[in-house]
Amino acid sequence: GSVQTASLSVIPVGPDSGQVVVELADWLLDSAGNLRLLPPGTVPRSAGRWLQVAPNALQLSGGATASVRLTLTVPPQGASGAYWSMVLLRGAPVVDASRPGVSIQVQVGVPVYVVVRGTERRSLQLASFQVEFPESPGPGRAVVVMRNNGNVHVRVGGQVELRDEQGEVVRRLELPQGVVLPGSSRRLQVELPPDLAPGLYVALVTVATQEQELFVAEQTFER
Repeated sequence: GSVQTASLSVIPVGPDSGQVVVELADWLLDSAGNLRLLPPGTVPRSAGRWLQVAPNALQLSGGATASVRLTLTVPPQGASGAYWSMVLLRGAPVVDASRPGVSIQVQVGVPVYVVVRGTERRSLQLASFQVEFPESPGPGRAVVVMRNNGNVHVRVGGQVELRDEQGEVVRRLELPQGVVLPGSSRRLQVELPPDLAPGLYVALVTVATQEQELFVAEQTFER
């Protein structure tokens, strides 16, 4: 039932002036982390229906900072966990002089998360971990899948240790950081070094959340 406000500062780079359109969008991530933009109000946990932005257009000039005001009206009942939306800042198309008939349009997305305090339910699990080798020539990869069964988004990151038959750590590989949205899975992967010597290895993955919750799994593989 409360109303919250926030301000987004837009800082142009360069002296050129131009108009920027401001609008809201919903968004989702697939298991690989690819972004999909949707009309506001499409996603079940969309915050777009609660948000308003003003103004709807900015005139950027001379490198001066402009501001966008976000007003959030949370319903008095029925809301729980996390909701999300995105503020889109879209510039006018600019003709690319080096390529006739081609224009470039810059769009910047700023994600907005709304969490209803006191209703959070965190339930993250490490769904699988495996080392894969493609059929065609190429490096192998260590792949971990995280599943979010809760109602709030979770940021994760981590690393994969490669240990030889003697238990010595031969490589530490950083997993890409990412967010796992409620009700979805996220696949994080890292390529194995192509110069690994032949032999038997143990891959040990450690995934950490923003709340410092740890998940560990291991997989034996032969190179």
